[in-house]
Amino acid sequence: MAISKYQKKYEALRGDVQELKKDLEYLAVNGASRSRDAFFDAADMTKNVLEADERRKQ
Repeated sequence: MAISKYQKKYEALRGDVQELKKDLEYLAVNGASRSRDAFFDAADMTKNVLEADERRKQ
């Protein structure tokens, strides 16, 4: 089935987004003060993507 073909790719992408969120949060806390707001904003965007994914699963 076509759906199962993309399921593995989807799960891998979701894992990548989760890892990206963690990295952005780390950079926001530990990065240069000039970039901190941008990293927090980017982490929030990834959080929104993951929350939307959770809502679709329910």
